[in-house]
Amino acid sequence: MTFHENMIVEIKCPSAEPHQSALNGVVTACFADQCQQQFLVTGLPNIHYYSFDGENGVFLDVVRDNTRIVGIIEETTAFWEHVMARTWSTDEWTAAAAEWIMATHAVEHAEEMEKQARSILVSMLLGDQPKREGSGVSVARVTRKGAMDYDALLKAKGVAVADADLEFYRKGSSESIKVSVLKEAKAPAALAALAPSKVATPPASPAPAKPVVTAAAPADEGFILTV
Repeated sequence: MTFHENMIVEIKCPSAEPHQSALNGVVTACFADQCQQQFLVTGLPNIHYYSFDGENGVFLDVVRDNTRIVGIIEETTAFWEHVMARTWSTDEWTAAAAEWIMATHAVEHAEEMEKQARSILVSMLLGDQPKREGSGVSVARVTRKGAMDYDALLKAKGVAVADADLEFYRKGSSESIKVSVLKEAKAPAALAALAPSKVATPPASPAPAKPVVTAAAPADEGFILTV
């Protein structure tokens, strides 16, 4: 907020999807609601939203939306009533499903980040360097024996094994449970923040910002309550 308290600049360095949304003139839903909550608290008529991806930035002018602010107050009040009553706002299956989808996306994001960091560490194992350690991490070259081709071995020894013989030695069946996300299922809007971000080297100075334009209203994806 400016020293005169007449303007707020909300700066985000988000993942690719929210930044592209800003380039298209739309503040993504979760950040749009955050801005509307700032309108509620400060009483200001507009806010500048700046999205920066490590190389390029874009300014958007966010306009106060009194209807949305009233909705945020109502939904926040209902949410707090459930907190105080220690109850779900939906049935247990729906709540558990939403939590599982959120956790699954978090795991996928963590795996992608681990893959990126691992790739960087491996790239710094130079030439035929067998091992490198530092900062609590060890990267070492490991050689393992190849898998045994038992079919080729038996044929080379002249041993023929019938399918019935193989079934005789098969171990008992086991049961497992698979949980998966349906194709038609829509992930919560908050999951956009978990999208893997690209690895970029920050420039010496930010690129010139584009002129301020008025942000278009985002699609209504439910309320994102900032705590």
